[in-house]
Amino acid sequence: MKKVILFLLSLSLGTYLSIEIYKAIGWTEVKNFIVNFTLQQGLIILALTILITLIGAFKWHEVLKGEGVSLPFFDTLKSYLAGYSIIFLAPALFLGGEFIRAYIIKQKNSVSWSKGTASIIIDRVLEFSINLIIIVIGLVVFLSKVFLLPANLTLLFGGLILFFIVVLSLFYIKVFKKESIVVSLGNLFKRDLNGAPQEVEKEIFSFFDIKNRALWITGALSLLRISIMYLRTFILIIFLKQQITAWYALSVLCFSLLALIVPIPAGAGAHELVQVFTFNSLGFSASSATAFAIIIRIVETIIALAGLVILSKLGINLLKNYLLKEENNRNK
Repeated sequence: MKKVILFLLSLSLGTYLSIEIYKAIGWTEVKNFIVNFTLQQGLIILALTILITLIGAFKWHEVLKGEGVSLPFFDTLKSYLAGYSIIFLAPALFLGGEFIRAYIIKQKNSVSWSKGTASIIIDRVLEFSINLIIIVIGLVVFLSKVFLLPANLTLLFGGLILFFIVVLSLFYIKVFKKESIVVSLGNLFKRDLNGAPQEVEKEIFSFFDIKNRALWITGALSLLRISIMYLRTFILIIFLKQQITAWYALSVLCFSLLALIVPIPAGAGAHELVQVFTFNSLGFSASSATAFAIIIRIVETIIALAGLVILSKLGINLLKNYLLKEENNRNK
């Protein structure tokens, strides 16, 4: 019930932000950008978004392979898309998408909870590590343009980045030194975390070994994925007829990634807000910033809806299998 309330609150906040932004900017100007956006341009942005999704799914597929789990790529892709639909459409359901991914491959492919959970943690850590590098570089470029941010934004962005850098640094230090994070957390919260958490940790320790070929492959795929996201950002701004430089496109991507931290369905309102701020600071129109956020949301919603269809089909099939299993048990 709490998660449903959080979802409704986040949806309400996103709706309110969107309405206020469109009222302030004027929908007519935004509509002009959307109307002048051609079908061919839209298909290019959609194709790049599909490529980003495929690389993300393949990266997770390679993480699983590095753990000794061999699945057909299409099965991995379906589970990845199902999880993505929850992450994108209901981010307030904390870790909901990750749980769905682990649950599906456990039920459908008999992958243990420890390996499934470890693979998702590894996948997210690799992705976030690369994203954090882009965020830091993008902010440096942005600050070189605007020179000074308002004090409250400086504290917000600076605090967030410092927090994530510290957390990731501690994670990598612990992992490469093979020092148990589970034991440390158990001692901190005075809980016994033996069993499943330690099994997951062993899988993570085994993967994060500089001699592990899968680590380098998945790291390279993370870099490739963010590179395609950067290319999509740069091309879309060009399509919106804004004179963008390669460096400034990096700042726009940086703030897109920061907007993902806000748990609002489809980033509604939050993405527009950060991009209006970014585009204005870089000398571009606020209406083009709003159009940018809307187009990104449309193509990513298409991917999320595909994942939602897969999730509903998988859910029905898993329920059928469960009921058949229960029926067989009763007949024995």
